Amino acid sequence: MGYRFKEQVEICSSEQDEPGSYYPGTVLAAVGRSQYLVQYKARQSEGGRPLVRAVDEGEIRPVPPDAGRLRVLESDVVDGYVNGAWRVGRIVKRVEPNYYVKVDSDGAVHHLGWYRVRIHLDLVDGKWVCRKVADDGLQTNENEVKPMETAPDEENGIVECPVKLEIQE
Repeated sequence: MGYRFKEQVEICSSEQDEPGSYYPGTVLAAVGRSQYLVQYKARQSEGGRPLVRAVDEGEIRPVPPDAGRLRVLESDVVDGYVNGAWRVGRIVKRVEPNYYVKVDSDGAVHHLGWYRVRIHLDLVDGKWVCRKVADDGLQTNENEVKPMETAPDEENGIVECPVKLEIQE
């Protein structure tokens, strides 16, 4: 997958204590065949300037599609925007319009506004897929993100947003 100058991307954290964390950034240039020079939006260098570094192509991904304002439920897998990065976690409590998200990497619970929570999507073979937690809280399903064709149905693992989550067979 190639990236263009000034394209908005997310950079996977290379630090061991932050697996599943993605930092928003911008592509500045291609470096050779498999690296890109990126500028982080929320991380700074020691001099206080936005951090710029070369990263492997496998460490960056496009920004996930915007699903609009979501209505997520307790135990749903989400990304919470914490300390300048999107971090994978689960909803542990909902207090409209905010959420308490338990981050997978460190187990910390963060109180986040609705605009800092999004449904978690993974890029698999060029398609965005969503993991939803089953009623027992143990099983996860992969669901392909497609344009909404029918009304949302929470009981069948479909969230109330402009995407329909269909189970891949």
